[in-house]
Amino acid sequence: MMKIFRAFRAFRAFRAFRGFRALAPSAALFLALAALLSLLSLLPRPASSAPPAAAPAAPPLISGEARRILNRANGYFQRIRHLQGKFFQTNADGSRAEGVFYLRRPWRMRFEYTAPGKMLVIADGTWLIVRESPSRAAQRYPLASTPVRFLLAPEIDVVRAARILRAERKGDRDILHLASKLKDAPGEIALHFRREPFALDSWTVIDPQGLRTRVMIRDLREGVKARNALFRVLEKDPFSRRR
Repeated sequence: MMKIFRAFRAFRAFRAFRGFRALAPSAALFLALAALLSLLSLLPRPASSAPPAAAPAAPPLISGEARRILNRANGYFQRIRHLQGKFFQTNADGSRAEGVFYLRRPWRMRFEYTAPGKMLVIADGTWLIVRESPSRAAQRYPLASTPVRFLLAPEIDVVRAARILRAERKGDRDILHLASKLKDAPGEIALHFRREPFALDSWTVIDPQGLRTRVMIRDLREGVKARNALFRVLEKDPFSRRR
């Protein structure tokens, strides 16, 4: 449990979660997601709960096939406002985790682990709320101080925010390899997009030692607005067992 708390304290310093592979399987997916989110460091933040956004940096010079893929990726992320589905994760040690998620931009998200644990992660617009199990008290972290805000911001621009390593086509997939612009954030993430129709269907986080965590998202429902109650944490959460 202390490893999880240390990882979330690292959010505030925008670190790369070097120890995420050592966490319990139920926590590793969220940290894999956080590694993706930490790449997006120049997006606007909500005026009510965050300090002023940093001045934007000049976009990187990109051309050819990489530019085409990036343009499609940007359009995809900008379009997504309401998204629900299932996630399936394979860790570097072969262990697995899975669950369901709800995304309601701006500023709301729910990741609910169904196996092997019952961890719950919620962004309610102000706080990032983490409950390790139904029997434990929830921990709250200011949403504005975590990388999660970048996924939930009203506007997302991958081209300006991330360091683009390369783009490639493999079969029916377009793959973007990205890294953080932050000096203390080693490693990279590969985003796998299904080409037709264009959509993100998985990502792989690669740490500095070359260990990989793969996350796949399936059974996606786009455009379905999740109800407000899903973004609240109660002492006994009724939505952990039924929909």
